[in-house]
Amino acid sequence: MNNQSGEKTDSISNDPFGFKHIRAYIDRCLVHYRRSIVLAHRSNNWTLLQNVSKSFYDSMEQLIQYLSITTLNKIFSLNALLSHSYQTMFIASELLLDMLYRTKPFYDNNNDNLLNPNTNKLNQWFTNIECSWTGTTLNFEQLQDRTPLIDLRFIKKFILRALHALYVAAKWEKLGTIAMKFNALSEYV
Repeated sequence: MNNQSGEKTDSISNDPFGFKHIRAYIDRCLVHYRRSIVLAHRSNNWTLLQNVSKSFYDSMEQLIQYLSITTLNKIFSLNALLSHSYQTMFIASELLLDMLYRTKPFYDNNNDNLLNPNTNKLNQWFTNIECSWTGTTLNFEQLQDRTPLIDLRFIKKFILRALHALYVAAKWEKLGTIAMKFNALSEYV
């Protein structure tokens, strides 16, 4: 019995801020986000995939903001958090790019032509107001033909954050894969 209590006090003295508990909590959150992202993609529910990815992105941003104003920043830095969560960001960005490839939001479904042939650069169609109606207006809009609303501004922001996380984690093959897919979709869509 004394050994057990001695082990408990040693673990408490080695981890005064509860870092192991915080890291275990973050690990559990990342696993659940990963599972929900994969489930949304497998069911072809594109709106759910975007919402889960937005929730994950918002959670990471709030955690980064919290770590920057507390003393935990000395123990768990921004780079450590990004390198710890790179796998979830990679999976989410890979599946979001696959969603863009499958839905082809800039093509006319009838004859596979671009809706606006003048928009072939990334900055032109990611700043297009027509492509980012999800949650930006307070008017009720009736969806027709089960058309998914795709928030391209968020996808761009998420992909760039995922590229940053992969860079911090030094996962060069995954970074190259996402960068090439993102470049291909943004140039030729």
